[in-house]
Amino acid sequence: MLQSHNNNLIHPLIIPSLLSLSLSIQDPTLFTTPSWPHALHILSHIAASQLEDARFTYKRISPDTQQHPTIQATHSLLQLMWNKDYPLVWKTLQLLASLSPDLHVVIDAIKTRYQQYILDLIERAYSDISIEKLATLLGLDGTSGGSQIQVVVEIVAGRQGWKVGDDGFIDISDKVKNRKDMGTSTESVRKLASYIVALES
Repeated sequence: MLQSHNNNLIHPLIIPSLLSLSLSIQDPTLFTTPSWPHALHILSHIAASQLEDARFTYKRISPDTQQHPTIQATHSLLQLMWNKDYPLVWKTLQLLASLSPDLHVVIDAIKTRYQQYILDLIERAYSDISIEKLATLLGLDGTSGGSQIQVVVEIVAGRQGWKVGDDGFIDISDKVKNRKDMGTSTESVRKLASYIVALES
Protein backbone atom coordinates (compact mmCIF):
# COMPACT_ATOMS: atom_id res chain seq x y z
CA MET A 1 0.00 0.00 0.00
CA LEU A 2 1.15 3.56 -0.57
CA GLN A 3 3.04 4.71 2.49
CA SER A 4 1.54 7.40 4.72
CA HIS A 5 4.79 8.68 6.24
CA ASN A 6 5.56 12.33 5.50
CA ASN A 7 8.84 12.05 3.63
CA ASN A 8 9.22 15.82 3.78
CA LEU A 9 10.29 15.32 7.40
CA ILE A 10 13.29 13.26 6.35
CA HIS A 11 15.15 16.12 4.70
CA PRO A 12 14.90 18.81 7.43
CA LEU A 13 15.41 16.43 10.34
CA ILE A 14 18.11 14.05 9.11
CA ILE A 15 20.08 15.52 6.23
CA PRO A 16 21.28 18.77 7.89
CA SER A 17 22.32 17.02 11.09
CA LEU A 18 24.29 14.36 9.24
CA LEU A 19 25.91 16.91 6.94
CA SER A 20 26.86 19.25 9.77
CA LEU A 21 28.29 16.37 11.75
CA SER A 22 30.31 15.12 8.78
CA LEU A 23 31.75 18.61 8.30
CA SER A 24 32.31 19.60 11.92
CA ILE A 25 33.59 16.46 13.64
CA GLN A 26 37.08 16.93 15.05
CA ASP A 27 38.23 13.52 13.86
CA PRO A 28 37.90 13.59 10.06
CA THR A 29 38.39 9.82 9.88
CA LEU A 30 35.15 9.15 11.79
CA PHE A 31 33.11 9.38 8.62
CA THR A 32 35.14 6.55 7.06
CA THR A 33 34.61 4.20 10.01
CA PRO A 34 31.79 1.64 10.43
CA SER A 35 30.44 3.67 13.38
CA TRP A 36 29.11 6.37 11.03
CA PRO A 37 25.46 5.77 9.88
CA HIS A 38 26.47 5.46 6.23
CA ALA A 39 23.33 3.72 4.99
CA LEU A 40 21.05 6.26 6.70
CA HIS A 41 23.17 9.09 5.32
CA ILE A 42 22.91 7.84 1.72
CA LEU A 43 19.23 6.90 1.99
CA SER A 44 18.38 10.33 3.41
CA HIS A 45 19.94 11.95 0.35
CA ILE A 46 17.92 9.59 -1.87
CA ALA A 47 14.71 10.43 0.02
CA ALA A 48 15.40 14.11 -0.65
CA SER A 49 16.01 13.40 -4.38
CA GLN A 50 19.68 14.26 -4.01
CA LEU A 51 21.11 11.36 -6.01
CA GLU A 52 24.38 13.08 -6.88
CA ASP A 53 25.00 13.86 -3.21
CA ALA A 54 24.20 10.25 -2.37
CA ARG A 55 26.76 9.05 -4.91
CA PHE A 56 29.39 11.41 -3.50
CA THR A 57 28.64 10.20 0.03
CA TYR A 58 29.07 6.58 -1.04
CA LYS A 59 32.42 7.30 -2.68
CA ARG A 60 33.73 8.70 0.62
CA ILE A 61 33.12 5.39 2.42
CA SER A 62 36.12 3.14 2.91
CA PRO A 63 36.31 0.05 0.68
CA ASP A 64 36.00 -2.26 3.70
CA THR A 65 32.84 -0.55 4.94
CA GLN A 66 31.38 -0.62 1.42
CA GLN A 67 31.33 -4.42 1.67
CA HIS A 68 28.72 -4.39 4.44
CA PRO A 69 25.48 -5.98 3.13
CA THR A 70 23.34 -2.95 4.02
CA ILE A 71 25.79 -0.56 2.33
CA GLN A 72 25.91 -2.78 -0.74
CA ALA A 73 22.10 -2.89 -0.93
CA THR A 74 21.95 0.89 -0.43
CA HIS A 75 24.44 1.41 -3.26
CA SER A 76 22.46 -0.97 -5.49
CA LEU A 77 19.32 1.06 -4.79
CA LEU A 78 21.14 4.26 -5.70
CA GLN A 79 22.35 2.79 -9.01
CA LEU A 80 18.89 1.45 -9.88
CA MET A 81 17.22 4.77 -9.15
CA TRP A 82 19.86 6.57 -11.19
CA ASN A 83 19.14 4.22 -14.11
CA LYS A 84 15.35 4.30 -13.53
CA ASP A 85 15.07 0.51 -13.24
CA TYR A 86 11.66 0.60 -11.58
CA PRO A 87 10.91 -3.10 -10.88
CA LEU A 88 14.33 -3.71 -9.31
CA VAL A 89 14.06 -0.54 -7.23
CA TRP A 90 11.11 -2.03 -5.34
CA LYS A 91 12.86 -5.39 -4.85
CA THR A 92 15.95 -3.64 -3.48
CA LEU A 93 13.86 -1.54 -1.11
CA GLN A 94 12.30 -4.76 0.21
CA LEU A 95 15.78 -6.22 0.66
CA LEU A 96 16.93 -3.14 2.56
CA ALA A 97 13.89 -3.28 4.81
CA SER A 98 14.68 -6.89 5.68
CA LEU A 99 18.38 -6.20 6.26
CA SER A 100 17.85 -3.11 8.40
CA PRO A 101 14.36 -2.77 9.92
CA ASP A 102 15.58 0.30 11.85
CA LEU A 103 15.75 2.20 8.54
CA HIS A 104 12.03 1.72 7.84
CA VAL A 105 11.12 5.42 8.19
CA VAL A 106 13.54 6.62 5.52
CA ILE A 107 12.78 3.57 3.33
CA ASP A 108 9.05 4.34 3.54
CA ALA A 109 9.81 7.95 2.64
CA ILE A 110 11.68 6.83 -0.47
CA LYS A 111 8.77 4.57 -1.45
CA THR A 112 6.29 7.42 -1.11
CA ARG A 113 8.37 9.87 -3.13
CA TYR A 114 9.18 7.32 -5.83
CA GLN A 115 5.58 6.19 -6.19
CA GLN A 116 4.44 9.78 -6.71
CA TYR A 117 7.27 10.33 -9.20
CA ILE A 118 6.07 7.33 -11.23
CA LEU A 119 2.43 8.45 -11.04
CA ASP A 120 3.48 11.80 -12.48
CA LEU A 121 5.36 10.05 -15.30
CA ILE A 122 2.35 7.85 -16.08
CA GLU A 123 0.08 10.86 -16.30
CA ARG A 124 2.41 12.42 -18.87
CA ALA A 125 2.99 9.28 -20.92
CA TYR A 126 -0.32 7.37 -21.04
CA SER A 127 -3.98 7.89 -21.82
CA ASP A 128 -4.81 4.56 -20.14
CA ILE A 129 -2.99 1.79 -18.30
CA SER A 130 -3.90 -1.65 -16.98
CA ILE A 131 -4.36 -2.19 -13.26
CA GLU A 132 -1.74 -4.93 -13.40
CA LYS A 133 0.89 -2.72 -15.02
CA LEU A 134 0.20 0.17 -12.67
CA ALA A 135 0.60 -2.16 -9.69
CA THR A 136 3.97 -3.35 -11.04
CA LEU A 137 5.26 0.17 -11.67
CA LEU A 138 4.24 1.21 -8.15
CA GLY A 139 5.86 -1.83 -6.54
CA LEU A 140 2.55 -3.19 -5.30
CA ASP A 141 2.36 -6.46 -7.23
CA GLY A 142 4.29 -8.51 -4.69
CA THR A 143 2.85 -7.04 -1.52
CA SER A 144 -0.50 -8.86 -1.14
CA GLY A 145 -3.15 -10.91 -2.90
CA GLY A 146 -4.56 -9.98 -6.29
CA SER A 147 -7.90 -8.69 -5.01
CA GLN A 148 -6.19 -6.55 -2.38
CA ILE A 149 -3.82 -5.14 -4.97
CA GLN A 150 -6.74 -4.17 -7.20
CA VAL A 151 -8.45 -2.36 -4.34
CA VAL A 152 -5.26 -0.44 -3.49
CA VAL A 153 -4.63 0.48 -7.13
CA GLU A 154 -8.22 1.65 -7.54
CA ILE A 155 -7.82 3.88 -4.48
CA VAL A 156 -4.58 5.31 -5.89
CA ALA A 157 -6.21 5.91 -9.27
CA GLY A 158 -9.13 7.67 -7.60
CA ARG A 159 -6.77 9.98 -5.74
CA GLN A 160 -5.16 10.87 -9.06
CA GLY A 161 -8.53 11.63 -10.61
CA TRP A 162 -8.33 8.64 -12.97
CA LYS A 163 -11.33 6.46 -13.91
CA VAL A 164 -11.15 2.71 -13.30
CA GLY A 165 -13.03 0.69 -15.93
CA ASP A 166 -14.63 -2.74 -15.67
CA ASP A 167 -12.18 -4.05 -18.29
CA GLY A 168 -9.17 -3.88 -15.96
CA PHE A 169 -7.88 -0.61 -17.44
CA ILE A 170 -7.60 2.84 -15.91
CA ASP A 171 -8.60 5.83 -18.04
CA ILE A 172 -6.21 8.75 -17.58
CA SER A 173 -7.31 10.73 -20.63
CA ASP A 174 -9.86 12.97 -18.86
CA LYS A 175 -7.27 14.03 -16.30
CA VAL A 176 -4.75 14.67 -19.04
CA LYS A 177 -7.24 16.86 -20.92
CA ASN A 178 -7.70 18.99 -17.83
CA ARG A 179 -3.96 19.32 -17.33
CA LYS A 180 -2.04 22.15 -18.95
CA ASP A 181 -1.21 21.19 -22.53
CA MET A 182 2.39 20.11 -23.04
CA GLY A 183 2.54 21.76 -26.46
CA THR A 184 3.67 20.32 -29.78
CA SER A 185 7.23 21.57 -29.93
CA THR A 186 10.10 19.21 -30.68
CA GLU A 187 11.23 19.48 -27.07
CA SER A 188 7.76 18.51 -25.77
CA VAL A 189 7.63 15.49 -28.07
CA ARG A 190 11.10 14.46 -26.93
CA LYS A 191 10.08 14.72 -23.27
CA LEU A 192 6.93 12.66 -23.86
CA ALA A 193 8.97 9.99 -25.66
CA SER A 194 11.45 9.88 -22.78
CA TYR A 195 8.61 9.35 -20.28
CA ILE A 196 7.29 6.40 -22.28
CA VAL A 197 10.74 4.86 -22.76
CA ALA A 198 11.48 5.18 -19.04
CA LEU A 199 8.25 3.47 -18.03
CA GLU A 200 8.48 0.73 -20.66
CA SER A 201 12.12 -0.17 -19.87
